[in-house]
Formats: sequence, C-alpha cells, structure tokens
Amino acid sequence: MWEINQHIQKDEKVIYEGTPDWLGYLFAFIIAFLLIFTFIFPLLIVAAVALNNKSTKYLITNKRIANRRGILSESFKSASYNHITSVHVSQGIIAKLLGIGTIVIDTAGSGPAQDFRWHFVKNPIKVKNTIEKKIN
Repeated sequence: MWEINQHIQKDEKVIYEGTPDWLGYLFAFIIAFLLIFTFIFPLLIVAAVALNNKSTKYLITNKRIANRRGILSESFKSASYNHITSVHVSQGIIAKLLGIGTIVIDTAGSGPAQDFRWHFVKNPIKVKNTIEKKIN
C-alpha cells in the first residue's frame, strides 16, 4: 500500500530503506497514557503513530536519497547526491541512549530551511556516513 518501488528507476539500486524507529514515539505514548485516563484516546494516538510510522519511508539508493510520506495522499521527494550540500545528525540525551536520531540533509537551492529531515532513524551516524560516502 505504501510502497516506494514505483519511484525507483530500473537501473537504480536501493542501498538503505528505513522507517522512523518506534522508540522515537515512546514519549508520545507515555504522555498519552499519563494525561488521558480514558481507553479510547490513547488508542487513537497509538493508531495515528502506527499509521505515520508505516507510511513513512527513507531511502538511500546508488543514485539519490529520497523520502516518502502519506497515508491517504502521498508526498515523495528525492535529491541526487551532487545536490546534497550537508548532512548532519541531531540527537538529544534520551535519543542517544535509545540509539536513534534525526538526520538533516541540506540540498543546493534549499534556502535557509532543510530539504530533508528524517526523524527517529536507528543508528543515525551509520546512515549519515552511508550518505556521505555516496557524496564523495
């Protein structure tokens, strides 16, 4: 249902495919259960988080990086390696302990805002290094 294969070119090889890690949503789960004592509202939050997680994909191929988002509609964005200007990882204390982080990928012509922001990525430094190897 939320596949990215339709966006991959015939001569393109996927090197990495990922989704946000569930541990990144731990705080949302805890808040939902602490603030709301009903059974229905926390279930709605869990369902929304699960749908968001399953409908988000991060890709590194031999030609480009890309991300796909959307449940009912779809947003697909990609950039070739020659357009990437910087890649960095952002991790707070808890994220670092959980082994997750946010990867921010700036591209040429993106202006002051970042073009790609991959949240809750497992082993973010390893993923960042994979992208940087393709840039060089």
